[in-house]
Amino acid sequence: MIKFFRKIRQRLLSEHKFSKYLLYAIGEVVLVVIGILIALSLNNSNENKKLKTQEIKILKEIKSEFTGTLEDVSEDLAGYEKNLRSSEIIYNSILNKESYNDSLKRHFSYMLIKEEFLAKQSAFESLKSIGLEIISNDSIRKDITDAYLYVQQETNKPNIVTETIIELDVLLKPHIVVDRQRLILDEEDSWIWRSEIPFKFINYQHFLEDDKFLYALMKSLKMRNLQIYIYGRYKSGLEYYLELIEKEIKSLEKK
Repeated sequence: MIKFFRKIRQRLLSEHKFSKYLLYAIGEVVLVVIGILIALSLNNSNENKKLKTQEIKILKEIKSEFTGTLEDVSEDLAGYEKNLRSSEIIYNSILNKESYNDSLKRHFSYMLIKEEFLAKQSAFESLKSIGLEIISNDSIRKDITDAYLYVQQETNKPNIVTETIIELDVLLKPHIVVDRQRLILDEEDSWIWRSEIPFKFINYQHFLEDDKFLYALMKSLKMRNLQIYIYGRYKSGLEYYLELIEKEIKSLEKK
């Protein structure tokens, strides 16, 4: 091809057709420029495809992490609701000074169960190392950042419910002793696999008069209700973000 253009150029010069040569030279320059533009366009297209592939990949990783966090939050929420019901049963029993029965023992155990908030953040750390701008949708980028900031805050701050449970446990211990008779009858040591550790009250009527325990239980009820409200909103938020991310992934994959 180069030899072909060179022969044309030489022929035009030898025939002293300068104007035609000038037009030819301009045309040659235009062809070179067009070639460069096409090459740049192809290069930009390939680069954009790489960026889109990377964006989809990181969005899928974030979706996976949010799904895991949502499952953990849902489990915690169910646990808090179950523990709240047990706490309410014990509260009403103490307030009405009801006689002790075996079913209450199970509720005392549920009342003292602690839920721990766990959430992975490796996908967000990868996103930050790559650069947040890889997420082309400004709204999605902000939503993801806000969601992870909330996760970090929840992970780092003290669990208000756990603090009240620890206080209840401390106040309950002076009123109970290990139920040795139950341990003897439990030949398979099944208590190891249960949430309940066998115990019995020293004097249940005396326990019913313990205002310190009642006060701590009331604080725990308030904190459990608050935590259920917070987790309920967080669960709804995660479901909303997951829906947005799923739509964004499908939109990018169609382009």
